[in-house]
Amino acid sequence: SNNELDIHDIKALSLSSFIEGDMINRLDEKWIYWLYYILENRFEENISHLIRGGANAKETYFISFDEKATFTKKKTGYHISANERDIHQGYTTKIKLDHPSSIKAHVFVKIQSTDGMPIELKADIRPFEKWQTYNDGINLFEGIFSGLLIVIAIISLFLYGYTRYTVFVYFSAYCLSNLLYFLHAYGILEIWFFPNHADPLPFLWLLPLLSGWRSYLFVSEFRDPKEDRAKIEPWLGYASKAMIALFVLACLYLAWTGNIFLPMQIMGIGLILAAAFT
Repeated sequence: SNNELDIHDIKALSLSSFIEGDMINRLDEKWIYWLYYILENRFEENISHLIRGGANAKETYFISFDEKATFTKKKTGYHISANERDIHQGYTTKIKLDHPSSIKAHVFVKIQSTDGMPIELKADIRPFEKWQTYNDGINLFEGIFSGLLIVIAIISLFLYGYTRYTVFVYFSAYCLSNLLYFLHAYGILEIWFFPNHADPLPFLWLLPLLSGWRSYLFVSEFRDPKEDRAKIEPWLGYASKAMIALFVLACLYLAWTGNIFLPMQIMGIGLILAAAFT
C-alpha cells in the first residue's frame, strides 16, 4: 500500500513482501493497494476467464505469462471511462483474461479509491462464456423493463390529461426517474452519451431519494378514509420536502468535495425512513 510504487517496483518484490488480504483489518482509502495472484491453466486448450474485483473506483490489471517481462494492461472501475475499460458496460470492476493452455498467468492489481468509498480487496474468477450469457439476459431484462416504464409513464400522462388527477403526474415522474436510475446503474447512459468521460453523472446514484419523495405523494393521494388522509397529509408534505432537501444537500456536497461516501450513507438513511413512513 505505497502510493509511490509502480508495477516494476511491485514485480521486483519477493513473495514474502506480500500478506494475505484477510490479515488486513482496516484499509485506508487514501492509499493505493496491490493484489498479486497466480492463475494456472492446466487444460490443453485456451480458456477465457472473467475476473471480478471489488467495488472500487479504479483497478488496473497488469498480467504477464510465465513471468515474462512484458505486461498486458487492463483498466476497470467506475472512475475509468467506458472506452478505457476492458469491458465497456457496467460500473463493477471486471476484466476478460484469455489464458493460453499450460501456462501460468501472474496477475498484479493496482487498486485505488478516488471518491472516499472504502477499498475492497477481492478477486472472483468464473468462465467468461457463462458470465456473457448471464449479462445478455440482464440486458434483455433491462430493455423490457425500460420499455414498460416508458409505456406506463406515457399512459399516466394521458390519464392526467383526461382526469386532471395530479397523482398520475407523480406516477409518471416516478417511472421516469427510475428509468433514468437503472439506465445509469447498468452503464447504458454512459455508453450512449459519455463514453469518454469517467463517471460523468455521479449524482444519479442519489436518485432513489427522489423516488422516496414521490412515494410519499402516492401515499397522500390514496389515503382512505378522508379523515385519515387529512391527518397524515401534512406530515407527508414535511417528509417529501425533507427528501428533496437531502437530495439537494447530498448533490452539493458531492459536487464540492468529490466524495460520494457520505451522500450514499445519507441516501441509505433516507430510504430507510421512506420505507418506515409509507
